Amino acid sequence: MGSLDELMNRVTMQLKEVSEKDELVMEGIQKLDKCCLRVKRHRVDMQNVTEELREKMPAEQQNRDLSTYELEKLADKKRRFAEKNDQMGSLAKNLTVNFNESLMEMMIEPLQSPSTMNHAIYIY
Repeated sequence: MGSLDELMNRVTMQLKEVSEKDELVMEGIQKLDKCCLRVKRHRVDMQNVTEELREKMPAEQQNRDLSTYELEKLADKKRRFAEKNDQMGSLAKNLTVNFNESLMEMMIEPLQSPSTMNHAIYIY
C-alpha cells in the first residue's frame, strides 16, 4: 500500500501545483481584464477629445480666417500709405525744384532788367 500512498501524494501535489497555477492564470486574466477596461476608457477619452477638437476647429478656422482677412486689409493699407508717401515725396521734390527755379529767376531778373542792361551798354 505504500506505493498507493506515494501515488496519492504525487497526485495531491500535482493537484496543488495545478491549483496554484490556475490561481496565477486567473490573476493574469483579471489583470488583462483591468488592462482591457483601461484601454477602452482611454479610447473613449480620445474619442471625446477628438470630438471636442472637431467642434473647436470651425471656430478656430473662423478666427484664423478673420485674422488673415485683417492682415490682408492691413497689408493693403500699408501698401496704399507707401504709394501715398512716394507721391508726396515726388510732389515735395517737384515743389522744391520749382521753388528753386523760381527763386533763381527772381534773383536773375533784376540783373537782366533793361535799365541795368542799358546801363551796362553805356559803360561799354
